[in-house]
Amino acid sequence: MTRLARHYNRKHADPDFAGLVRTYFHSLKAWALDDIIRGAERILETSRRFPLVAEWNDTIADARRAVAPLDARQMGITEIAEHERAYALHYTDHPCLCVECVRAGVDHLPIRFVPLDDESAFNPKAGRRVPVGYWLHGDGLKRWYAARDRFLESAGRVLGLEPARVLVAVGASREPGEDD
Repeated sequence: MTRLARHYNRKHADPDFAGLVRTYFHSLKAWALDDIIRGAERILETSRRFPLVAEWNDTIADARRAVAPLDARQMGITEIAEHERAYALHYTDHPCLCVECVRAGVDHLPIRFVPLDDESAFNPKAGRRVPVGYWLHGDGLKRWYAARDRFLESAGRVLGLEPARVLVAVGASREPGEDD
């Protein structure tokens, strides 16, 4: 911050400077220090004036999106959109009336977005690896609900709760692979 202030001729003696530092610190505290420094270096290279907080945050976010691990597969646009949709829906969507779901007798149950076993890919929009998944249909969805019911029943026996209460006890609002 001091380096940027000096570069753009901001005066440290200015009474508003301490408040400005607090505002920037509060806004940038979610980022890693290395990301903040890289963002400041990028701003020094490209900007003619002292950055607004939003510009600094955007610079950091843009830099993070651009760096993909060399060993990671990168998600395509369609895959990113579907993952974002699943995340927004909490990995549950309306019941499906496809042939597979009707044949398996699960056309009345919400479909589920589930991760593939141990597979992740780099999402450039999020700037991180995310679990790769797909929407379950038909027999796969039927097996998922059967496994869920068995879990709720056994957890209920262990905890001494009814299955509906187990959902509350285990935090059913979060799915495997979903961030805390």
